[in-house]
Amino acid sequence: MSPESVHAAVLGLVQGLCEFLPVSSSGHLALAQALYGFGEPEVFFDLILHLGTLLAVCVFYRREVAGLAGELRCLARPSGLRTSYRVRPLFRLGVLIVLGSIPTAAIGLLFEDFLTSMFSSLKAVGIGFLITVAVLVASRFLKTAVYKSELEFPAWAALIIGLSQGIAISPGISRSGITICVALMLGLESSLAARYSFLLSVPAILGGLLLKLSDADSSSFPAQAAALGFAVSALSGFLALKLLTFIVNRERFHYFAPWCLAAALLAFHLFSKGM
Repeated sequence: MSPESVHAAVLGLVQGLCEFLPVSSSGHLALAQALYGFGEPEVFFDLILHLGTLLAVCVFYRREVAGLAGELRCLARPSGLRTSYRVRPLFRLGVLIVLGSIPTAAIGLLFEDFLTSMFSSLKAVGIGFLITVAVLVASRFLKTAVYKSELEFPAWAALIIGLSQGIAISPGISRSGITICVALMLGLESSLAARYSFLLSVPAILGGLLLKLSDADSSSFPAQAAALGFAVSALSGFLALKLLTFIVNRERFHYFAPWCLAAALLAFHLFSKGM
């Protein structure tokens, strides 16, 4: 295997696992940069890796994705939209995904430069990891399942979860971690919280891809290496989804807190060393 293929496979593995496990891929990349000079992948290859994780979500939740696509027919009957929202679970879920995406998009467009600027500050990365630790631990004690189906899922909760997803642009704050934990704290049943969080990531990933598309140039990775990175990203992302869904359903989400705490302490240590 060529060095480019090995590099592509490693990046694909990191992308697939950290995109969905609550450990913050951006925070780990910041630590890797400080320790090994490991930088962000080039824009075009980064797009390929994100397409891999997007495929993982669509395959893992293929029934929901297909159902959501089928519910688009309700839009042809504007007079019945209110009724569809009340009685059709997948249509309501689609509306809630759109609602949750609004604050995410607003934060991403208005504050992306500020939030991503914290990438160069290991102190900020460490604080981000501590925020992730706090929400992971809090979900263990504050969760009360009130909303057990899409038809019980209130619109205001979707907006708050979408707001938390926007905040997770900051390095060290896990997107999956904060959105699932906030959903649990707001009273969503665990499987519903995980499902909504991961489906909410689809428009977020697509939006990120569109923003980066204009900056993308041809990749220095050979086509074979790029294909390998895509495949590893998709496969590891799918496995991460299975693992995290299993853990969330058993109310063990806080098990990731020690890892994030160790990452925070490492970030503060490197900061104190002037790295």
